[in-house]
Amino acid sequence: MTIPTLPESVLLAITLLEQASFEAYLVGGGLRDSLLGLQSEDYDLTTDATPDEMKYVFSGYRIHEIGIDHGTLQVIIKGMPLEITTYRSDGLYLDHRHPQSVRFSRSLSEDLARRDFTVNAMAFHPKKGLIDLYGGRQDLQNRCLRAVGDPLERFHEDALRILRALRLASKLDFSIESATSKALFQESRLLSCIASERILKELLGILKGKAAGRIIMDYFSVLLCVMPELNEKDAEAIAKAVEQVRSVSHCQLAALFHRTRPDERRDMMKRLRMDKRTSQKVLKVLEGYSQPLPQELPAIRRFAGQYRDVLRDIISLKEATSDTQHLSAFRKKIKVIAQRRDPLSLDDLAVDGEDLLQEGIPNGPEIGYVLDKLLELVYEDPSKNTRRSLLAYASEVSKNGSQ
Repeated sequence: MTIPTLPESVLLAITLLEQASFEAYLVGGGLRDSLLGLQSEDYDLTTDATPDEMKYVFSGYRIHEIGIDHGTLQVIIKGMPLEITTYRSDGLYLDHRHPQSVRFSRSLSEDLARRDFTVNAMAFHPKKGLIDLYGGRQDLQNRCLRAVGDPLERFHEDALRILRALRLASKLDFSIESATSKALFQESRLLSCIASERILKELLGILKGKAAGRIIMDYFSVLLCVMPELNEKDAEAIAKAVEQVRSVSHCQLAALFHRTRPDERRDMMKRLRMDKRTSQKVLKVLEGYSQPLPQELPAIRRFAGQYRDVLRDIISLKEATSDTQHLSAFRKKIKVIAQRRDPLSLDDLAVDGEDLLQEGIPNGPEIGYVLDKLLELVYEDPSKNTRRSLLAYASEVSKNGSQ
């Protein structure tokens, strides 16, 4: 297993804390991923220095008090943000999410004992090596996710750990140890205590993971606790679609929702507080997906123009759900349309509203009506997308419309 090569910023932070007579270790996901030989996205440190003591040590650096009540500061060193947290133990978790209180500690072992999974409960020092009190390194080698201590207690304390387990298992393609898995199912009802934004964030992480299909299939009943609109009989079809769609988040969400009704999708998106842009794209993908693919060129141009920004996603979802009737022929014709640069939207027309105004067509709804007619014309015959042809046709449409 790879011994972490730490960035210069991390080494400097450890050195500065030790020069001030404090301990410091790399912990968390950055250490876990480094041990797996993966590119780390962020680095977290833990120390016996209190927040006030850290402020003194890093007085020459930019500091953000992102979680000072829980002992966490973000320190920017050589352009890299590092989250550094004081050793601590947690009080009671009365809301199944946050400890009522925290107590700062001078003990690394006490700090590691409060963490969620063994693979996240290790600490590393460039000279002292790996501190592994719970068998996290062995679990990494076995590609297994196991709770620290009693899994029921861990999930009862913080129900978000349930979805975090699924996200990590999906991301790393790990199995979930049997007792941890059993507790996860048992405590899944507590997900009702978790804020929608946090649920959505973990859900997106699950969908992006390389084992997303397997995790969705194996833990579908857990997902039903946060998305009751899904139907358990659709688990296999949904898992297959998610597994095969490898795209941006709105396409992955479309794969997850593709067996639901439009009103159910809107309810889920609203409850999960999905941002408007993502919601609109998911709905647009699913709207296009629900329609049969046209086969005649004018209808294909019209379809491609209507769903231009999500056309690839619609095709991907059709492929992922084995809805492949006419798909091969459709793809070939789309390729020809793209190569010829056939006009697909109003922006592709050789004239615009200003040109029509100069031709004497009244401003207002009539301009939009005429432009739509011009677009229909070039859907039927792209060769007519010239200024001369379009202005002549626009004059004819306007004249006939006014009679």
